[in-house]
Formats: sequence, C-alpha cells, structure tokens
Amino acid sequence: MNTPAILMLTVAATTLIACKAQEPAPVMNTAIEQKATADAKILELKVAKIQEPEVKPAVVTVNPTSQVFIENDGILGFKIGATIDVESKNLKKSVQENGEGDFEGYLLLDNSGEEIGFVFADHKHKNIIKMIEINSPKYTTKEGITIGTTYQEFKAMYPHSIAHGSEIEGRTHSQVGNILYQWDVYFGHYNIDQSKIKPSAKIIRMMIQG
Repeated sequence: MNTPAILMLTVAATTLIACKAQEPAPVMNTAIEQKATADAKILELKVAKIQEPEVKPAVVTVNPTSQVFIENDGILGFKIGATIDVESKNLKKSVQENGEGDFEGYLLLDNSGEEIGFVFADHKHKNIIKMIEINSPKYTTKEGITIGTTYQEFKAMYPHSIAHGSEIEGRTHSQVGNILYQWDVYFGHYNIDQSKIKPSAKIIRMMIQG
C-alpha cells in the first residue's frame, strides 16, 4: 500500500476515535438512573414521615361553670338577711302551709325554672330573707351533704352532732352552723336517744337560717 493511502486511513481512524469519545452516555441508562434516584428520595421521605412523631392539634380545655353549693348563708346568690329581689327570675311569690301556720315567701327556682326550695320572708320586714329551705337533691354543701344523705353518712362527717325532736309535728333535726337538717324520723320531744335514730334515716329537707 502506498503512503497516501496509509495516511488517509490513519486520519479516518483518528477522526472515528475522537467522535466515539465525544458521544454522550446512552439515554436509556441516564433515564434509569434518574428514576432510581427519584424512587430513593420518595422512599426516604416515606421513612422519615413514619419515624416523625404524630403532631396532634392542641386540645383547649374549657373549665365548666362553677358548681352551685348550699352555703352556710345562702344559695344561688340569695343570702340570709339580704333584700328580696322581687324581679328575679329565680323567685316566684307563694305561700307555704305547714303545721306551724301559713308563711309568705317565694318558690326558689334554678335557672331552668325547676324548683329548688322556698325562700321565707321575715315576718316583720317582708322584703328581707329570713330563711331558705332546700328540697332538691341536685344541690349539696361543699362537704357533700344533700337531700337523701343518710344519718350514718352524716354522723361519719359530723360525729359530735346531736339530733333533736319537736313537739310540733314531731320533726327531728340536726344542726351544723346555720344549716338545719331535717330527718325522715319523728320524735315528739326535744331531747331524744340518739341510738334510736336508724343509720338509714335520710335528710328530707335542709334549712339555711340566720
């Protein structure tokens, strides 16, 4: 082979090698690698989400309305010795009749209109609260005493309390502070044998007096 032919072959081979070196990587391989990378990132995010602690929305606790207790001087804002608010929605003018006579006063109602008891007016000053009678078991003292509390439960809380009877209708009461507790047992005399009061005797009425 002559020299010009050899020279031409050499140039052609050199050009072919240079072109081969400049060819980009196969598109197929690049696409596969990109998908694999994307899949790896998605998997990484899923794993991170699983490991991340769940964030729950904050719970707002609303304190319930304060409970209404039978106090030593009143209930629902009505106090012994206070002026009677005749416009109050919690009062309804009435007369109570019992063995001691007829007494002017007001039915005591809760905010839903349900009867709680009776408010007695002073016999001289008709606009002053003299006594409040509680008949509803829905209300208690702060110590938990209410209509239906047994004598045994009461004595466990107030071991030194003494019950007394009455010549009028034989009513039997125990008193703690300004609150008189009437029992569902009857004794026609003031001084009674405490052991004769059954442990199962229950409070049927509570009276806040001045």
